[in-house]
Amino acid sequence: MSRRSVLPVLVVALGLSACRHNDETATYIVDISHAKTDEGFINSSRYVEGQVIVWNRETGFADVLPDLSLPFVADGYSRSKLKVGSLSGLAVSAGLAKPVPVSLKSDVSQDLAIELADNIRGRDVREAFTSFSAAINQRIADGDESIRRTWFLEDAVKPDSQIRYIVVRRTLRADRGRIVANRGAVVNGELKLANLEIGEAGIQLKGYDKVEFEGENVPVLARYYILKAFRNAKGNYDFEIDRQVGNKAEVLIPILRKL
Repeated sequence: MSRRSVLPVLVVALGLSACRHNDETATYIVDISHAKTDEGFINSSRYVEGQVIVWNRETGFADVLPDLSLPFVADGYSRSKLKVGSLSGLAVSAGLAKPVPVSLKSDVSQDLAIELADNIRGRDVREAFTSFSAAINQRIADGDESIRRTWFLEDAVKPDSQIRYIVVRRTLRADRGRIVANRGAVVNGELKLANLEIGEAGIQLKGYDKVEFEGENVPVLARYYILKAFRNAKGNYDFEIDRQVGNKAEVLIPILRKL
């Protein structure tokens, strides 16, 4: 074989070798933003208690509404340490069109945890339903008629309306937090996990910076109500839990990540 005919073969072989190398070291991306834990959802947007999001179940439209500054009550005690686990609702993707191993999501979900420290205390909206409806009706009584339009209230109270209100009913706050692994290790947002299906590939945790923090009274986790509107006997706006929502995590996480 001549030297001229060997060169194309050599180039192809080197190219294939590079492709295999890149494929083996491709990074898997695991989005943990707004994931559900056993203490609420990761509060990646740093919403405060009483924050409201309007959501149209039919069209998928969602938007953050102006803060109502609802009254809240803080837990009567604080904790110095808390480990939060049972992460679910993770979104997994891979670079270079690499397929995602079936077991990867469950492995990461079982391995990750959030460690909170210092001044860990919850805040709840006081009498959430009453406070929410009272604040809206008071705004109207004070002459703010625009809230009917900007909050889609007239559409929301129709019997077949698909408009819902997502309300932060509780936050869990702390001064420090970090993401940890029970079996692996997390360094700068990258998880090192022993998984035979992924070999040497890295696992990058998208949104980890919202649970790796030092601050004061940071609202790191949140719990939500999904409410539907109606008119009460007095003709005022009122709200109740939407019982048609089954798995709240499946509904909330995509909405929260989109905003």
